[in-house]
Amino acid sequence: AATTLSDTMTSAFQAFDQVFDGTETDADIQAAQSSFDTVMNTAFNQFMSDTAASDARINTMISNIDNALGTSSGMTLNEFQFYDSSGNAVNWSITMVIPTDWISSIVAAGGALTYTRDTTAIPSSITWVGSCSDSNYYDKDSCEGAGGAWMAGRTDFGAGGQGLPASYAALFGLQEDIMILEFTRFEAQSTAGNDMSAQQQLEKAFSDNMTALAGNLGGTTDGSASIGSSKKDALVTLMQSPQF
Repeated sequence: AATTLSDTMTSAFQAFDQVFDGTETDADIQAAQSSFDTVMNTAFNQFMSDTAASDARINTMISNIDNALGTSSGMTLNEFQFYDSSGNAVNWSITMVIPTDWISSIVAAGGALTYTRDTTAIPSSITWVGSCSDSNYYDKDSCEGAGGAWMAGRTDFGAGGQGLPASYAALFGLQEDIMILEFTRFEAQSTAGNDMSAQQQLEKAFSDNMTALAGNLGGTTDGSASIGSSKKDALVTLMQSPQF
């Protein structure tokens, strides 16, 4: 699924670039942009469908969470769904289900995952991580459009915020920090353009950042045995895009 998505994206970018041959008109560019957007939306929707966990797999994950916490959470399938660009409900990606089940397994065994949040500034392109002075709005554009004040800031998934149990809050915190670093890289790549030396430096910096995040992870698998570096590295890798 990831290879298909990557190949489709590459072909779409190449087709778009071919429009700029020195004779392009505004109409040519608009038509190319429209075609590009259609191809990309279709590709991402297909990727989300291809990597979505089954209903049964999600229900098993919920049972594993309940078992780990020793209580019935009352969670249902639709709490682990989101909507694609066509408005269709899509189940969580299997790449989110797998680490969630792993968290449940270590919590059930008496262990825990800990994570120290990263502090990289949230890039301007991320307009949904933060809070609005009007609690009815959850993204920057809607907030400010309604006259509210938007404050960018990392999500508190734990007891002081969304109330997730600590190990699951650690997982979601890691996911959000990885997303922030990915968007930071995307913006820097756009600025670097065709400067291959700069692009290589960006990739090295991103790799170093991922290593640092793995180093921010801690905890035990059963209350005594520390979570090893290979598991930390694997968790960080699994949480990286594409995992839509």
